[in-house]
Amino acid sequence: AVGLIALALRFLDFDAVSGRGGRDMTAAFTSLAKVGVALIVALIVAALLPDSPILTLTNLPVEPIALMIGVPLGYFALQVLAARDPRRFVAGIVVAAVGWFAILYPNIAALPLPASIVNAYQGILPTYLYAFQFPVSKIDRNIPTPILTPTFALLAAALVVACLVVAYSTWVWRVALADSTASLSADEADEADDGRILTGGA
Repeated sequence: AVGLIALALRFLDFDAVSGRGGRDMTAAFTSLAKVGVALIVALIVAALLPDSPILTLTNLPVEPIALMIGVPLGYFALQVLAARDPRRFVAGIVVAAVGWFAILYPNIAALPLPASIVNAYQGILPTYLYAFQFPVSKIDRNIPTPILTPTFALLAAALVVACLVVAYSTWVWRVALADSTASLSADEADEADDGRILTGGA
């Protein structure tokens, strides 16, 4: 958490030196790189620490924590409203999505991972633990499942009706568009004829 706050402050430094010379930008990049290296070293040191609990908290509500985190995130969200170039935010979101997918891909693809890495994933996954969300069920599900059932027939009929409605709506829209185009062309032709009469053209 401290490392993320430090990174956020270093990113805010770029706004302060955006209109200055290259020396200030270099200093900002150097500061950001130092904080990134320190954060990586801190994560490595934390990974080497023993698994003995240092602090144990029980019955801790998560809502106040979410509200506290929402304050700085709300500040970053307000920057979007005052942005003059929204394309950079789109590019940033795409880069963040790709990076997030690359980080979570081993867990998404169910690749075999060491137990320590799997436990670390549980802290960043946007869901509950597998054992909590999907309890083990011993019900025998090896039973025949018929395909042609009344429910399937109703779903198929509803799908056909929906396709017919969409097709009819598209046909009506195209007919109306063709009529409007034809009427516009007729009006333009009439205006051209009126212009030739006024100017005495043949």
